[in-house]
Amino acid sequence: MAEIDKKELNSVLKEFIKVRNVNRFKLEVETEKQTSLYGMVSDVVSDLKEIRDELKNQIDRKAAKLELDLFEEPPIGKDKKPVKLTVALVKAYIVDDDDLYELQEQLQEVNSYLYKFESKVASLEHRRSSLNNLTSLYIAGYYSIPDSSKKTTNGSDSVRKGMNKNKRTQGEE
Repeated sequence: MAEIDKKELNSVLKEFIKVRNVNRFKLEVETEKQTSLYGMVSDVVSDLKEIRDELKNQIDRKAAKLELDLFEEPPIGKDKKPVKLTVALVKAYIVDDDDLYELQEQLQEVNSYLYKFESKVASLEHRRSSLNNLTSLYIAGYYSIPDSSKKTTNGSDSVRKGMNKNKRTQGEE
């Protein structure tokens, strides 16, 4: 079975926290970073799902083997006779198995990491949307610095001149 490397997964989670913010002045770098991050996190999610499925199969096989063993050799009761097996008693014996319990703990740990990394994938999808919006703003010239050396002839200048002209003519009356 493939093992999870907790140290590596925790370092990826810590690294992810460092790169959450987007520098709007370096959109090319951020877009390249986004692609590699998304790929890395998606790979981790697929690996964790594979490990999870493998653990589920092991748990199912182990539980089935324990159940078969119980029916082949029922436990001996206090009266030195084989115990009559009921569904509840079989489940109790299966749940009490240490190997099965260990596999279930491993499954819980893998699920915990899987949930964390699935939330990172959702976060990266939101980050991608933000990058698209910032890129659209950049293309539209939102972040450009106006060139004051050029004479602008927009409507606000003519309105301002007209207002100033009106103030002067009203003051003369």
